[in-house]
Amino acid sequence: MFRTFTVDSLESFFYRNDIPVQPARQLYPARRTLVRSGVFGTRQLIALLLSCIVCHSAYPCYVPTGALENDPAELIANTPEIRLALAIAEQKLPEQNSATAGSPGRYSFRVIETLKGSAASEIALTGDLDKAGLWDTSFNDHQDTEFWISRSGRLGNTGDCRTTPAPEFVLGQQYLLFIGGPDDSKKFERIDNSQDQWLKFVAAHLLYEFRGDQSGSTRE
Repeated sequence: MFRTFTVDSLESFFYRNDIPVQPARQLYPARRTLVRSGVFGTRQLIALLLSCIVCHSAYPCYVPTGALENDPAELIANTPEIRLALAIAEQKLPEQNSATAGSPGRYSFRVIETLKGSAASEIALTGDLDKAGLWDTSFNDHQDTEFWISRSGRLGNTGDCRTTPAPEFVLGQQYLLFIGGPDDSKKFERIDNSQDQWLKFVAAHLLYEFRGDQSGSTRE
């Protein structure tokens, strides 16, 4: 069974899961800059910089440009489809010249909730079946401050600091899928339960925006 969220169904979602209804901005802490010191010694840092100059695309992004860390509210507004879905199957695709996928494949999902966009019971996304470097974290139900301060999700960045790698998923796990819209490292976050802070933020923001749209239409 699946639903498309409206104002009424969003309010029902909050009620069913015992989530207080409040403007989404109250759930989102202000962004701060993290300063990390003592991680590298001088010689190690010089060696790292030289190696990045020689072959920058082979190394992870150590100095993000912000291109993949969109403001959460802007990411929601600019994404046409947002769905909570369960990964149920994967299928290997013919080998292609993919710069981001070691083993190109297709993941199938059963839609649990459609928060934004047209209703669908199942969807499919292309991704990487090579899970050797998989980081399938939920950021402690997205309570970790690292997720909110850096605005960076589980996808991370490729070596160019401007694109995300092909997504990887674990069968049997739930994900909040942002389909279409800007590239962002938060597009496919793992969701373990209905109290997850990222899920609550997205649903609250949509409810807040829907209410605003309705009141504006009424005034007109």
